[in-house]
Amino acid sequence: MQPSASFKLSFWLIVAGFLVVGIVLALAPGLDLRISAWFYDAAARSFPMATNRVIVILRDANRAIDILFGVVAAAVVLFKLWRPSLPMPVSGRALLFLSLTFALAPGLVANAIFKENWGRPRPVHVTEFNGAAKFVPWDTLGGECRRNCSFFSGEVSAAAWTLAPAVLMPPPARGVAVAAALAFTAVIAFVRISAGGHFFSDAAFALLATALIIWLMYGAIYRGWWRDATEEIIERRMTRFAGAVRRLFGAG
Repeated sequence: MQPSASFKLSFWLIVAGFLVVGIVLALAPGLDLRISAWFYDAAARSFPMATNRVIVILRDANRAIDILFGVVAAAVVLFKLWRPSLPMPVSGRALLFLSLTFALAPGLVANAIFKENWGRPRPVHVTEFNGAAKFVPWDTLGGECRRNCSFFSGEVSAAAWTLAPAVLMPPPARGVAVAAALAFTAVIAFVRISAGGHFFSDAAFALLATALIIWLMYGAIYRGWWRDATEEIIERRMTRFAGAVRRLFGAG
């Protein structure tokens, strides 16, 4: 299947985003510190926005979306395991796409791989903002952080994941949904940067990496190895899988 113009354009926009952010930060390596300094109160030696009620509510809303999706996805899978012969209440292809992108982007790549291994201290932990750790640029592997580190933002990645359901919207509404997802991601990026939880580069690369993973998974599931599978075929595969699981646990 030949890629559509919008599909190809989205890829080049993601590539351009990586290049622009990388070049800007290479030319202005202190940009991360300068942006975070806008939100730092030197007199109070803290990031006041970290306890701002609106900021806290917005952060909780982002977490609530994650939890809601997890609950819905789990409910659909459990329903299929409970009644394998009945059709799933949602598209099997969409469920696979949304689940894989969520597990890969904010789950595996952001939180399990980068945040646990990159070692970059968060703004609140660096000496420039009354912390004890030395600031390191985003492209420096290593630092004094040992776990749950700054690069890149898991919460911004989770917010950017809303691009996944957005791209599944029908064409008349897809552009609006994608714009809304990007706006929401920008808001969560502001929430985390203003609270001293992440640098600008942490948020920017979280968005770009998540968008790339969504693009790759969309290409694989909707345009690649599953493109010829109808919903009926997917439903039969899920039914066989559910039956096998039930037999494995003696429920079949």
